Amino acid sequence: MDGYSSGTVEQIGTEQDWTSGSQQNYVWFEMYPKSAYEIVGFPIAPGEKFGAGVSFIGSTFVLSVTNFTQGVYYRVPTHYTKSRNARRSSAEWIVEAPYSGGILPLAHFDTVNLAGCSATLNNHPGAISDSAWQYDSITMETSSGATKAQPSGLSPDGSGFSVTWSHE
Repeated sequence: MDGYSSGTVEQIGTEQDWTSGSQQNYVWFEMYPKSAYEIVGFPIAPGEKFGAGVSFIGSTFVLSVTNFTQGVYYRVPTHYTKSRNARRSSAEWIVEAPYSGGILPLAHFDTVNLAGCSATLNNHPGAISDSAWQYDSITMETSSGATKAQPSGLSPDGSGFSVTWSHE
């Protein structure tokens, strides 16, 4: 949530890095501008299916992740998820290169499919394509303009899309 045009981001997701000659997979969350945290011990392996959610209830964000393949669920403790500054101005579903002092190389991932994406604003629930809000897709490019990752158009129900890897 947030991040598109605000200085706060409330997010949870998976990450795959290539470190010291091997793939490293992990699950993490972040209440930016605070630091990100790895969810140590949460099971993750290539090819598994995940779900994640960020919601705002009262003055607290609820961040959760589910490994559907293994039937494991985790909810971030609320003492990590309070924010007085969060704008709650956008909802995003992202496949992107990690950042650590600069944008790191994008993993070679073939295609990632996202489905069942929805948001609720002012008690109005809707898919990405809902006419109550603006939506756009962003193609990740290198500094020289080569496509790194290309999102597809939306699925017929407007709640999903895929992202295909093209270039590191």
